[in-house]
Amino acid sequence: MELSVKAYGKILVFGAYSILEPGNIGLVVNIDKGTTATAQETQAGRIVIDMANFAIQVYGVVKEGKVELTKSPEIVRYIENAVKYTYKYLSTIGVEIRDVRLISYNDPEFYVEKKFKTGFGSSATSTVSAVAAILELHGISNPEIVYKIAQHAHHKSQGNMGSGYDISAACFGSQYFISQEPSREIDFLDDLQSKDYIITRQKFEWPLFFFPLIVFTGKSASTKELVQKILKFKMRRPYKYTEFMKEYNQINLNVKQALDENWPKKIIYFLEQSWAMRKKLGKLAHVPIEPEPMTMLMNDMKKNGALTAGLTGAGGGDSILAICSSNENRDKLIEFLNKKRLHIFENVNIVNKGYEVLS
Repeated sequence: MELSVKAYGKILVFGAYSILEPGNIGLVVNIDKGTTATAQETQAGRIVIDMANFAIQVYGVVKEGKVELTKSPEIVRYIENAVKYTYKYLSTIGVEIRDVRLISYNDPEFYVEKKFKTGFGSSATSTVSAVAAILELHGISNPEIVYKIAQHAHHKSQGNMGSGYDISAACFGSQYFISQEPSREIDFLDDLQSKDYIITRQKFEWPLFFFPLIVFTGKSASTKELVQKILKFKMRRPYKYTEFMKEYNQINLNVKQALDENWPKKIIYFLEQSWAMRKKLGKLAHVPIEPEPMTMLMNDMKKNGALTAGLTGAGGGDSILAICSSNENRDKLIEFLNKKRLHIFENVNIVNKGYEVLS
């Protein structure tokens, strides 16, 4: 038996850092590129993890519901934890464990020149697709269970950090994400068996009057390192951090209201305020969230076809989201960016897709 699951990547439009705090809001949208996990049942008496993009294979066995790998290179940790937590769940509910070969493949848009990450969330998509594929192979099709297992696994892989918005988007599609106290800190199995699902998301559809374009900045960023530095600022100046986050979240709520009202000028106004607050946070914490050359580039983009442009997610690099008022202005922007020899993702589109079982 063989089947494949595809989980789609993401762009965090607004709410970076803010959604680290319970009750704060962010907007995350899917793109139509992602990670495909293919689960093949074997009779080999072992588990095989095959990371096709990196030509890496890792082998292991399951003993009393626990996965033991012969080696564990750093690049495998997200899929490794996805497999371990999934098998722990299957063992607990009494499902007979099957030998599996798991092949994980990222669409090429997740990297530029096969080495620079673009910030589309490959760690989340590889985790969700792996969990869902293994569960489906064992006859379990339940997005909420996939979400909870993937949340715990990803949280562990991230060093017990992160809000989980990227996992939520990979499971359920584009959404307003409301952060909550991290349930990953409580017992894994107790959390899975709980019926008390906290509503943390509201579906979102991209406005048809906005024409997006995604551009690689030329530099990859480490979200984990950026978040760690912001959390150090929180520890150093807790009152300043708390007051800042209140103001920041209110602006993000204003963006949501403008989007709900379908008011283009108001959306752009508050979205730019949100991005400006993120940059201000970087200055307060002495963290390069939006380096000046990137600010200058985005200002030039606004003079050449874009209504607005901002760094996605935590900033620091990765990709820029530009928003245009028409396809004609989008084409004008593409012409400008081509002259600057920047990498443009012309074939990456914003969609609303949770993970899909392909076969």
